[in-house]
Amino acid sequence: MSLQLHLVGSVKYRRKVLVNQVEQPLKQIVRDICTAQEIELEEMETDKNPIHLLISMKPQHSIPSAVRTIKGQSARRLFKLYPEIKQNL
Repeated sequence: MSLQLHLVGSVKYRRKVLVNQVEQPLKQIVRDICTAQEIELEEMETDKNPIHLLISMKPQHSIPSAVRTIKGQSARRLFKLYPEIKQNL
């Protein structure tokens, strides 16, 4: 048994920062986080601002904890790679 979740995350103030050179590193970061957390990433797509994730995980995982981990770690890693993003927010 597994839980399937469709998560939609948006950038603060709906700024369009998930473009060009930022999109591919973000996708790799999210893949790495999901692998480390034993979360199966079924689908992922971005469109300048929102990022859509379809994930599967075991019921033993806490949904709020998984979402918090994905959002928090991906933001920290992305800001470390591209500090100029913070200035746009």
